[in-house]
Amino acid sequence: MAVILIEPSRAIRLPIAVHAAFGDALRPGAEITAEGLGTRRGGLETIDAHRLGKDAASLQPLPARGR
Repeated sequence: MAVILIEPSRAIRLPIAVHAAFGDALRPGAEITAEGLGTRRGGLETIDAHRLGKDAASLQPLPARGR
């Protein structure tokens, strides 16, 4: 599982293969929007991404885990 830190207290989790596939879109400074289930613990918010895109209008489903 790869983790993208988007702010000091927010992170997006996604499979390493997805991280590699989205490569340039996940570079530092890039705008990213994620949708999925999340948790909040000790001041850190984490979302397990199911869809990812530059903005809400461009969200794309991620490949199923294990594929």
